[in-house]
Amino acid sequence: MSKKGFTLIELLGTLVVIALISILVVPRIVDWYSNSTDNYKELNEELIIEAARTYVEENPNIYLKTDGSVYYITMQQLINYGSLEENNVKKVGKDDYEDSQVKVIYNGTYFEYYLEK
Repeated sequence: MSKKGFTLIELLGTLVVIALISILVVPRIVDWYSNSTDNYKELNEELIIEAARTYVEENPNIYLKTDGSVYYITMQQLINYGSLEENNVKKVGKDDYEDSQVKVIYNGTYFEYYLEK
């Protein structure tokens, strides 16, 4: 007489193995996703700053090098100029850069750039 199916011990053993794999793997996947989102946000912010830097360098008649000068560049200005794509401004993780602006300060030697959310 042949038995078909699994015994209770075999089923419990399988469940234990699946539980151990879940305990070890799921936290790593969650950390990986969280880190990748943070890295993407940082890269996106650097991209916005670099777009503003390019915009200032290509428009020296607007951004004069006077000590203490403060300028603000909106995301829409960067998009209209073509130095930034609109999808870099839309939601990135939980942040939305659409209403953000880049503060540009000339400190006497060089321009400093700050992303203000």
